[in-house]
Amino acid sequence: MACKGEWIKVIAGDDILMESCIIDNVDYIKKNQNISILFSASVPFTNKDELLSYSFSNYDIIIPKEFTLSAKEQFSILCHKNFYIQSPTSFIKRELFLTYGYFDEKIPFMEDFPMWIKLTKNDIKLYFMPKYTVFYNKNDTISSSRYKFYDERFWLSGKKFRKMLRQDSSILLPYRVKISHSLMDLEYFIITKIFYNKRNKVTKLISYMCSRFRRIVLWNVFVQKKGTNFH
Repeated sequence: MACKGEWIKVIAGDDILMESCIIDNVDYIKKNQNISILFSASVPFTNKDELLSYSFSNYDIIIPKEFTLSAKEQFSILCHKNFYIQSPTSFIKRELFLTYGYFDEKIPFMEDFPMWIKLTKNDIKLYFMPKYTVFYNKNDTISSSRYKFYDERFWLSGKKFRKMLRQDSSILLPYRVKISHSLMDLEYFIITKIFYNKRNKVTKLISYMCSRFRRIVLWNVFVQKKGTNFH
């Protein structure tokens, strides 16, 4: 690993660090020395001209409840859904990479997500600092698509990731989580094959109904691990 520092600031090439980003992260971990990985808030933008008119306050930030949970509880949630993790804001202790490996490049567009599962599975808790630290470029994300409902690249990566979870013998994946995965595949098939992947009121309604049904299926579900190693 080329980096020699104790901490590593992850950043994508099209995102922008705020002026006090590094100082804020360092000050926070000095006051909370039990932290090994720290996230914070980001401000989305589509072009740099928008940055001149942005106005925001750290006092507006509410700490997502998932960051108040234990590593075991975070792991369970991450195995069946995402929560407010702004990956461009991540500030990571170098020894975590040396111990548990690097981001999984076999899953493009979401290389970081398996890393968060790997860490929480090994009892590394994810922490959150209620400060804005990064301007996040959302131009190339699924949310920037105005006419297509799904970005096929993101979807296929997500499907590959879910398959990886189901095949991991060290994770006790409840049957209800597998049902939820199947419902996601069904939703994708209906929207892309029957409605030609168009973003409109009908496909939004289909997605909403499927999402509500998955929430019922996953109600109070808890994912456990078999072993302690996840390499």
